[in-house]
Amino acid sequence: MNKTSDLNTRIDELQREIADLKLRSRRGRWMPLLYALCGALLAAPLLSMAGTVTLPHVFVNGTNADADQVNADFNALVTESNDQDARIAALEAGMSALPTTIRDYVNTNCYLYYGWRDNCAGCTSDPTKWGRVSGDDCVNGTGADNTCTVPNLNGVPIRMYGLNPDGDVDTSDKFYIGLRCF
Repeated sequence: MNKTSDLNTRIDELQREIADLKLRSRRGRWMPLLYALCGALLAAPLLSMAGTVTLPHVFVNGTNADADQVNADFNALVTESNDQDARIAALEAGMSALPTTIRDYVNTNCYLYYGWRDNCAGCTSDPTKWGRVSGDDCVNGTGADNTCTVPNLNGVPIRMYGLNPDGDVDTSDKFYIGLRCF
């Protein structure tokens, strides 16, 4: 029962992660991920669907129980318990791959865009300098002196985009930021 509770908790956590990523199905790009998630969620009820145990012998009060018959009943219960453990292990193995699938998709297909424009207080013009960064890539869109680096932050390599605003930053500068997943 504890494994069932743990797995249901993990399913809830994964659903929250997906909601946080604001998954949107767009021209089928999210479909492989959604299929994996749906498969995992549809398989979860198997945890509560333990096989029906049919005991080979029924005992009646006031009669002697034969040890072979009692052992046969215990063996039927042990077999069902082992089958249930195998079903739980298979589901746990499938669920453990899901966070990796989400991370790999985001690292490959989601970009953080960062831009800047001088003398643009309140304007709606496009940035004159911009770039984008993902877990797997960094691109300088336009503008000189911008950088793509992979510094170690607390011992973890993080891909970063550095935007150079070409001098003093004042109230007429406008900074842009956006997130897009392809």
